[in-house]
Amino acid sequence: MTIKKLLTYTTVITTIVWSVGLFALPLSVGAAVSGDLIKLQCATGAGVNDACKAVYYLGGDGKRYVFPDEKTYKTWYSDFSGVMIVSSTEMSAYPIGGNVTYRPGVKMVKITTDPKVYAVSANGTLHWVTTEELAVALYGTAWATMVQDVSDAFFVNYTVGSDIDAAADYDRDAQTADATSVNVDKGLAGGGSSSGTGLTVALASDTPASMLAICTAIRVPFTKVNLTASADGDVIVDSLIVERAGIASDANLGSVAIIDANTNVQVGLNQNLNSSHRANFNNDITIPAGTTRSLILAGNMNPSTATDCTSGAGNVPALSLVSVTPKGNVAVIGSFPVTGNYQTINAVTIGQVTVQRGAFSNATSTTVKVGQLGYVFASYKISANSTENQKVKQLKLYNAGTASLSTDLENFKVYKGNVTQVPVTVTIDGKYITLDFSNNPIEIEKGKNEEFTVKADVVGGSTRTVKFVIYRTTDIIAQGTSYGQSRVAAYTGTGTGGTGEVLSDNQFTISQGTLRVDSNSTAVGSQNVAFGDGQVLGAWSFVVAGEPVQITQLVLANSSTTADSEQFDNVKLVDGNGTTLMGPSSSLTSGSVTFSETVELPVGTTVVKVVADMETQNSDEDFAAGATFYWQITPTSITATGANTNETITATPSAAVTAATQTFKGAVLAITRNALPVNGNVVLGQQDFKFGSWTFDTTASGEDIRVTVIKVGNRVATTTNVDNLTLYDMSKTSQSVCLADYPNASYDSYGCAIETEDGSSGTSTFTLSDPMVVTKNTQRIVELRGDVRTTAATYVGHKDEFMLFVTGTAGDVITARGVITNNTVTPTGTGVTGQTGAVTTIVAAGTLTVNTAASTNNSLVAANSTIELDRLKLTATNEDIDVEELALCVGDPSDTNGSETGDADDITEFKVYKATDMTNPLITGSVGSGNTCRTFTLVKGTLVVPKDSSAGVELVIKGTLADIGTGLPGLAGADVNVGIGGTDGIKGTGKASSTTVTDTYTASTSSLFKLVMGYPKVTLNTLPSSTGLSNGSIVADFTISNPSPNPIAIYRVSFAQVTSTDANIGVTKAKLVVQSDGSKTVGAEATCDTEATALSFRYQSATTSDCLDVDGSTVSYYAFVLQDEDDATRTRRAYRIGGNNGSARFQVVATEVTGADATADGQVAFYLSGDNATTSAPALIGVENVSHHYGALDQGNFVWSDLWTNDAWDSNSGNATASAQWWNGYLVEGLSSASSTQQVIKE
Repeated sequence: MTIKKLLTYTTVITTIVWSVGLFALPLSVGAAVSGDLIKLQCATGAGVNDACKAVYYLGGDGKRYVFPDEKTYKTWYSDFSGVMIVSSTEMSAYPIGGNVTYRPGVKMVKITTDPKVYAVSANGTLHWVTTEELAVALYGTAWATMVQDVSDAFFVNYTVGSDIDAAADYDRDAQTADATSVNVDKGLAGGGSSSGTGLTVALASDTPASMLAICTAIRVPFTKVNLTASADGDVIVDSLIVERAGIASDANLGSVAIIDANTNVQVGLNQNLNSSHRANFNNDITIPAGTTRSLILAGNMNPSTATDCTSGAGNVPALSLVSVTPKGNVAVIGSFPVTGNYQTINAVTIGQVTVQRGAFSNATSTTVKVGQLGYVFASYKISANSTENQKVKQLKLYNAGTASLSTDLENFKVYKGNVTQVPVTVTIDGKYITLDFSNNPIEIEKGKNEEFTVKADVVGGSTRTVKFVIYRTTDIIAQGTSYGQSRVAAYTGTGTGGTGEVLSDNQFTISQGTLRVDSNSTAVGSQNVAFGDGQVLGAWSFVVAGEPVQITQLVLANSSTTADSEQFDNVKLVDGNGTTLMGPSSSLTSGSVTFSETVELPVGTTVVKVVADMETQNSDEDFAAGATFYWQITPTSITATGANTNETITATPSAAVTAATQTFKGAVLAITRNALPVNGNVVLGQQDFKFGSWTFDTTASGEDIRVTVIKVGNRVATTTNVDNLTLYDMSKTSQSVCLADYPNASYDSYGCAIETEDGSSGTSTFTLSDPMVVTKNTQRIVELRGDVRTTAATYVGHKDEFMLFVTGTAGDVITARGVITNNTVTPTGTGVTGQTGAVTTIVAAGTLTVNTAASTNNSLVAANSTIELDRLKLTATNEDIDVEELALCVGDPSDTNGSETGDADDITEFKVYKATDMTNPLITGSVGSGNTCRTFTLVKGTLVVPKDSSAGVELVIKGTLADIGTGLPGLAGADVNVGIGGTDGIKGTGKASSTTVTDTYTASTSSLFKLVMGYPKVTLNTLPSSTGLSNGSIVADFTISNPSPNPIAIYRVSFAQVTSTDANIGVTKAKLVVQSDGSKTVGAEATCDTEATALSFRYQSATTSDCLDVDGSTVSYYAFVLQDEDDATRTRRAYRIGGNNGSARFQVVATEVTGADATADGQVAFYLSGDNATTSAPALIGVENVSHHYGALDQGNFVWSDLWTNDAWDSNSGNATASAQWWNGYLVEGLSSASSTQQVIKE
C-alpha cells in the first residue's frame, strides 16, 4: 500500500467514527443523485472503523467527496437525516473527487503551525484576517470561538487568496448565502443558477380532497402545490422542506415523496421525517420562465403489520410545504406553510403485487454489440394477489452499471409479454429511468400475472455495463382497481437480497465498437469525368458506433483489373471536407492500391471520397469515350481496432461496397437554340427586347467548360437598327450569385448581364470580361437582348435575325476550353451549325384587342343588389399596353316579354376590377342620368396589358341595380345590358413605342338583365317514391325559393304529363299542396286536360281529346292556380314567399290514377312547364298585366309577381285582379322555355 493510499484510508476511517457511530439516525436506502449524502450498508456488528461508516457527498461531476472531519461536516449539515445507503457496486462507480472544505462564512480556520487566522470563501480559498479589529468587525467580539484548527494534512485542500485589509473586503453573510451546496461551492457540474427574479408558491385549486389514506398504501396524495416562475427567467429550486401536520404520528408515514403532477414521475428519493417532523428534499427543480410546475406531496404510509395499521387508524395527518429555497437572488412569494386537506388513515386491506425476474431475461453477457436493436435488458413477472385487480402504471429502474442511459442506450420500450408494446413516457434522470404508462395501464386480474420486458437500442458505450435494478420497494407502481390506491410491492426470487437494491437483473457488457461501410452516391454520384488532376471519383459512408475506430490498412480496388498508375495517379482518400485521410499513392497495380497509414474515425458517420489524377498517355491505353468504371472497398480487407478497447473490429458487410459508376467523356459543349423567342414583331423604341436564347449543354462532358468568346451574327439585317446588345447568363438568379462568378457583370430585372456590345448588321463579338464556366453535367441558358432604335421612317418594316453562326466553323463562333485539361473545345449542336434564328420585324406600335371573357344567360336581377354584369378580356401584341381610358355604357336589349326600356338610371354604380384583384376597383362611378356611356380616365400604370400573353388581363364589371318605387330611379321590368361601346370605348398607349395603339374590338356587350323587386328560383326535389303509382302518390316535387330581399307571389304553375306506352295508365285528377306548410292545398283538385282553356292553360299543341290514349305515349296537362280565395268575393290571393332566401316546397298529389295494375311496366312523367319570351302579349306591363289576364289570353304556364306596385295581402286588395305586376316564367332560373327535367314514377 502506498503512503498516499494509506493516508486516504486513515482519513476515511477517522471520518467513520463521528459520521455514523455517534449520530445514528434513520437512513434512506436507494440509488443516489447529485447532492446526496451516501454511505454503504453496514453488516450486523460492524465496528466503528468499518469502511461502511464513511459518509460522502455525491458531486454533480459524478464523483464522491470526503468530509475530513466532523467539524467540516457540521458547517454544511446539522444532522444525518439525509444520508442514504447505496450498494457497493454503486459506490465503486463514483471515484473520489477530493475533500470537502469548510462552508464559506461559517467559521474561520487556522493551522497549529501558523498563527494566522483565515476567513473562508468559495472552493476552500483562504483570506488572512490581518487584524483583530477586522475579526471583530466580521465575526463579532466572540470571534475567537469561531476559529477552528485544520490539520496540516488537510490544509492542502485549501488555497490562500488575497488578504483582508478592510471589513469591506469580505462579506460573511453573502459568502454563506452563495454557497448553497458543495456543488455550488466547488463549481461542480449540475449546480445551475436561477436567471429569474421571482417564484410564486401557492396551493393548487385541485389539491386532493380529504379521503382515506390506507395505512399500507404508497404515493398517497396529500397536497398539490403550484410553483410559478417569473417571466424574466428560469427559476431553479435548490431545496424543499415538507412537514407532517395534523393529528397523527410520524410513525404513520414510512416516508414522504414529491411527484411531478404533469408526468407522474417522482422527483428525487423518498425522504424520512426527522425529529422535527420534517423531510428535506435537495434535488434541483427547474421552473421555466413564465410557467407553472405542479408538485404533489405524497405519503408512503407505514407498510407495517396489521396491528400497527389498527393503532394508526383514525389519525388524520396532513403534509405541508414549509420552505422553498431557490438558487440565486430569487424572491419567494407566498404564504407558508402551504397545507393540503387532511387524510384519514384506514386499516382496510388492499391488494398487492409481487415482482420477480421474468421469463424473458437474457443471461449475463459480455458481447452486447453496439448497434443491437431492441435488446432485452430487464424482464419482470408481476403477480396480483387475490384481494383485487391491479393496474400496473410505472416502472422505475436504476442502472447499477457504468453505461449512460442518455448516450449509450436509446429508444427504450416496454412490452407486455414480450409481444405487445406499451405506450410509455420515458424520463431519464442521471442513472435512473422512469417508464410511465399511467395513461395506458396494464391490468392484471387478481390471482393472475403478466410479464413485462424492458428493451433498448445500444448506440454506444464499448466496455461499459448495463445492470438494471429496482432500488426501492416503491419503484413499481401498481394501483388496485377496488380502492384506487397503491401498495408497496413484494419482491421475491433470483436477484433479491442484494445490498441496497431490492431486485436486480443480470449485468450486460457492451462489446467493442463497430464499423460499417456504405456506398454514398449522394456525396458523389454517377457522373462524366475527363482527363485531369484531382478528380473526385466516388464516395462511401464509414459508420462508426460504440467507440472511435483506428484503421491501419485499407485496400481500394478499381473495377478495371488492368488499371494502373498510367491511368490513375496520386490516388488518395479524403473526408467530406477534403482533408486527406490516406494517400496519395502512385502504386495502383492490377486495379488496386493498399493504404497502410493510420487514421482514426470518430463515432458517427464520416464521408470518405476517392480522389485521383486521371492520366493520358495519348495511346491506346487511354480511356475511350464512353468507357465506365467504379471504385470499391471490401470491408473485410480493412484492418481496424477500437480506440478505447484496442480490440479488433471486423468491418461489415463482407461483400464489396461499390461507389457510383463514372463514365469517361471528353470535353463537350453542345449548343441549341431555344424555342423562344419565335418569329414576331417588335415596336420602335422597345428596350431590352429578347432577340435570341440558347442552351449551353455539358451533360455529355467529362469536365467543366470555360467559354471566353461568343460571336453573334445578324443574318437578315441590312442596316444597324439595334443598340446595346447584351448577353445574359440566366442561371444566376441573384445579384450576389451573379457577381460572385462575374465580378464585372451587372444584375438587372432580366438577370445577370455578363457582356454588352454595339449592335451590328453583321457580326458582334463578345469577348467576356469574366469567362463563363459551364459545370459538367449541367445546362446554362444564355439570352441576347437589345434596344430597338426609334426612327419610324427609317426602321419600320426592317427585320433582324440573330444567331450563333458566322461564316466559317463552329470554333470561330465560340472560344471554349476544358477547365481541367485546357484542351480546345469545338461546340456542336444546331445552335452553332444551323443558320436560323427568330426573325423579328420592327413595327410602329402594338395592338389592343377587346373581347368578352365569358357568356352568361339572360337573367332576372333584384333591385338594390350588386351583381357581376360583364367580363372583358384584354390582350396585347407587340408591346405592353397601358390602358388610359375605358368607357362604360348602358343599353336596352329590347326584350319582348312585356319589358320596359332600360337606361343608365337602372344601374346606380359601377365598379371595375381586375379578375386577379377583386378588392381594389380600378373604376368606381355611374354613367349618369340621361347618358348612354361615360369615359373614365385611369391613372398611368394602373391597367397594363402584357404583350403576347394569351391570358391577357380579365376585367370584371360589377353594378349595383337601382331601387324600384315612387321617386326612385329604378324601373320595374326594365331590360339592360352593359359594355364599353365599341372601338371608341378604350384607349391605350404602348409602353415601348409611347404611341397610341390600334384597337381591335371583337365584343364587350353583356347578357340581358331584367330589373325586378324580387324573383323566384325553381329547384326540383327527388320524389319521395319512384314506384307504386296510386291514388295519393306524389308525382311532382319542387321548391320555389326567393334569393332576393323582397317578397314574391306565385299565381300559377303548370305541368305536362307524359305516359308510357302502357295503355290506359295515367293521372286523371291531381291537386297541388305546400309540403312545407303542413301539406296545405293551394291548388284545388283539377282534371287533366288536353285542350287549351282559360284556367287550365298549356301552350303546347294538343293532339288528342282524351287524357288517356290506347296507343300510348299520351301528353296531357295540368294547370294549378295557387289561391287562398275569399269565399264571399272570390278574390284570388296568390301564394306569397318571403325574401332573403324564403322558400316553399310544393307537391303535386295524384287523387285519381287510372290503369295502374302493379305490373311495374307502366309509368308517368311530370314536367314543370316554363315560358319563352313570346308567350305574353306586348306591353303587358300596362293594364292587361294582371294575373288573370294570362289565363284569358292563353298565356303564362308559370305566373309570378315581384309585387312592385301592390304588395297588400287582404282579400279586398285587388292584388291579383287589378295590379299590373305579374310576369310569366321567362328567365326564371330552373325553368327552360319549354319545361323542366321530368320527374318519373312507375306503377
